[in-house]
Amino acid sequence: MSEATRIIPMTQELAEEIAAWEYPGEYAVYNREQDAALDDLLDGSSYAVRNIAGDLVGFYQFGKEARVPAEEGAYPDGPLDMGLGLRPDLCGLRLGQPFAEAGMKFAREELGAGELRLTVAEFNQRARKVYSRCGFFSIRRVVHTSTGDSYLVMGTENLKYRSYLSPEDYCGLREAVELDSVCIPQAQASLEGSAYVLGCYDGPRAVAGARLLWDGGYTAYLADVMVLPEYQGLGIGTQLIERCMLFLRVQLRPGWRFKVHLLAGKGKEGFCERFGFTRLPDEDAGPAMDMWME
Repeated sequence: MSEATRIIPMTQELAEEIAAWEYPGEYAVYNREQDAALDDLLDGSSYAVRNIAGDLVGFYQFGKEARVPAEEGAYPDGPLDMGLGLRPDLCGLRLGQPFAEAGMKFAREELGAGELRLTVAEFNQRARKVYSRCGFFSIRRVVHTSTGDSYLVMGTENLKYRSYLSPEDYCGLREAVELDSVCIPQAQASLEGSAYVLGCYDGPRAVAGARLLWDGGYTAYLADVMVLPEYQGLGIGTQLIERCMLFLRVQLRPGWRFKVHLLAGKGKEGFCERFGFTRLPDEDAGPAMDMWME
């Protein structure tokens, strides 16, 4: 936005003007209900944005009012939540990125914010692209507890990938994705016996993980690629597989090649094919087989 743009505390008059805005089509989900209370705009956490002519062009919200009602734990402590809205007739004019960046600058310089977080309707590809260009990453999916609509929580600090999973995290992930349970000692042994372990963390919480087994020579097996349901569809599974394959690739020596196996989950065959895996049986091999030994 222009340097002449002014960000000012919200007033009753400005809040009433914002409440009357009407967004078209699918964006009508952002319209406020008629006669709805304006408390969330007038509690001190919202700011109006005027242009050089003094016209209201948008607003920002900071703190809890910038969130959507969701299940407990959807918004861990730490980042400052940020919400924003452009006047409907200004949407689609490529003002979104400078408007978002002006709000980020205000949050950091005037409110002392470090890490920022925002929530966007999952269908809103236009806004998601803008936020990605501003440095936000998709962190998790949440469901609005009243409407059932799906939203993405995005943050300026991405999820952390570590060459580590605790036995407790490993067992928790297995349970969450409905894999057969194992006891903690056996989980510990499985992790220690892996050539490579990868965990994905949202703060202190393990949200995904994978293990790679390798005999040091010809054969490798990609095991336990697990992503919590609310974090699926955000590209985490792709990151897990690509990072495991990179670990193997750097082990290659002149004249070497590896045979990498996996057991795809039902309905995930197409996803695995994107990385070069082929379905069995084929002309060279019969169907994959396994057994339990107890």
